[in-house]
Amino acid sequence: MRAMPVSPPEREFSTAKLAEAAGTPVTTLRMYQQRGLLEPPQRRGRNAVYGPSHLERLTVIRHLQDRGYSLAAISDVTRSNQKVIGRVLDHELPVLADIPVTMSLLELMQSLPAADFSLETLDRAQRLDVLTIDGPTVTVTQPAFLQAGSALTAMGVPTAQIFDAYEELQSLVREIAAGFAFLFDENVLPDVGHADAQVLTEQLETLTRTAINVVSAELRRALRDVAVERINAIAGSPTD
Repeated sequence: MRAMPVSPPEREFSTAKLAEAAGTPVTTLRMYQQRGLLEPPQRRGRNAVYGPSHLERLTVIRHLQDRGYSLAAISDVTRSNQKVIGRVLDHELPVLADIPVTMSLLELMQSLPAADFSLETLDRAQRLDVLTIDGPTVTVTQPAFLQAGSALTAMGVPTAQIFDAYEELQSLVREIAAGFAFLFDENVLPDVGHADAQVLTEQLETLTRTAINVVSAELRRALRDVAVERINAIAGSPTD
C-alpha cells in the first residue's frame, strides 16, 4: 500500500523571526496585538508561533500606513472590507481611495498640519463631500484627498488653493464621466436593453475600469510633460 503524500507544513515564525521578516520591531508587533490589528499567535508550550497570515496582515498594515492611514483607520478598513487585504497584497492600492475610513476628530487633527486645521477647513471639506462629522466621529469619504492634501500642505501649498484645485477637479471628472456615460448610452444600452441587469452591471464595471485606466494613463503622461517643461525651463534659465 502506497503511503499518502504529506503536505509540507506552513511556514512558521517565532516572534523575533516574524518581526525580522516584516521589518517591524517586536514592540510594534505587541502593540498591534493589543490594538486588535494582529491576531494572537498559537502557543506551543512557552513558545509563540506565527504563520503566513500574520505576515500578510503586517504587509497590509505597512502599505496602508505608507498611504497615510492611521492605525484606527486601518483597523476600520480591514474589519469592514476583507477584500482589502488581497487588494493591498496585490498592490491594487488605488482602489483603496474609494473606501471610507472612520476616525476620531482628534486623529483627523493629528493627520493635518496644525496651521491648516480650522472650522472653515472642516466646513469646506464637508461641502465638497470629502468627510462627514458626527459628533466626535469623522468619516473620511475621500481618503485620497486627505492624503494628497497632507502631502501638498507639507510642501507649502495653502489649504485654500488645495480646495480650489480639488473643486475644479471634481467638475472636470464629472465631465469625463458624462462622456463615458454617453458612449455607454449610445452603444451598449441599445444592444443589451434594460431588462438584463446582470449584463448591464458587468458592462458598467468594464466601462469603469476602462475609464480609470485611460484617465490615469493620460494624467501620468500630462504630468510627465509638464514636469519636463518645468525642469527644462529651470535648467535653461540664467542664474544670478
